[in-house]
Order: sequence, then structure tokens, then C-alpha cells
Amino acid sequence: RFESVPGAPANAMVVNDGTINIGRRGVAAFVAPAVSNSGVITADMGKVQLGAGKGFTLDLYGDQLVTFKVGDEMTGTLMGPDGTPVKALIDNTGTISAKGGQILLTASAARDVVNQAVNVGGTITASNVRKRGGTIILSSKNSAGEATGVVEMKNANISATGKVGGTIIAQGQHVKALGSILDASGRR
Repeated sequence: RFESVPGAPANAMVVNDGTINIGRRGVAAFVAPAVSNSGVITADMGKVQLGAGKGFTLDLYGDQLVTFKVGDEMTGTLMGPDGTPVKALIDNTGTISAKGGQILLTASAARDVVNQAVNVGGTITASNVRKRGGTIILSSKNSAGEATGVVEMKNANISATGKVGGTIIAQGQHVKALGSILDASGRR
């Protein structure tokens, strides 16, 4: 279980501008009040989660890799370390690949969050390698499980394809797909 430490900066962020390779069937979880990826994250047959929230629990055996603490949603406007508002609580303009695995971009946002909850550009791929399709979840919910915030896919290439089609789920109070390609088809 992770909780932000009293007195810790409220503008803490996890930022990846480089290349991260996770071993086969491995797990990559980047969780902070805001997370940004403009680099490359690869976890073949594994799980990748970018999560925005104040507190969370790591669950390696449940359906979700990270579950957020009840009542600990992000609220108001989150400011970056440079003092300007962050573009989104989860911002992906890079590449995330989990062939045969699962990719989750999740924000725990209250209804009054001003920032976009999840912003997706770049490429996200969870294609299958055997008989099971990959899964991609883009989600902004509060701790009560209600859809909140904006999930925006702008010029994104999101793919959960393969021999068997996969799953792409986008959940938010508002979901936008602008100039994006979403493909969960199968060859069968």
C-alpha cells in the first residue's frame, strides 16, 4: 500500500522520457498524482499501468494491477514542478507495448478535477501472441466507481489485435477520440 507522505509536494510526478524494458511476464507500474510518458515502455506478456492518484494498493493477483484508495481522488488543478498546470493526470505521447499483455492508463479523479484525466497520443499496443487478445483500458473513475473526467485520444494509434481480437475500453465522464485509430480486430 502506498500513501503520499504528509508534507510531500502535491505536484509530484513520474516522468519517462527514455526507454524502459520490462522482462517477459513482468510488471511496470508508474503511479503518482500525475504520470507522463513520452518515451518507450515495453513489457511483453506483462502488465503496464500508468496510474494517477494520491494513494493506491498494488494487487498482483486481481484484475487491476493498482487499485486506488477510497476517497483519495485527485481534485482541483494539479500543477507541474515548473508551476504550470499539467496537461493531464495521465499523459502518454510515447509508445507503450505489452504484446500478449495488459495496458492500463487509469486516473482516480473527482468530479471537480480541472485537468484532463487521461490524454493519449502516440502508440499503445497490447496485441496477442497466442489465442488470447490483449487488453487496453483507458479509465477515469472516482473511488465509488463512477466515470469522471475526460479521457481523450488525439492522433493516437491504439491496437489490441492479433489472431484473436482483443479489448479496448475507454471510460470517463467524457470520452473523445480525435483523429485516432482504435483496432481490436482478430484474424479469425
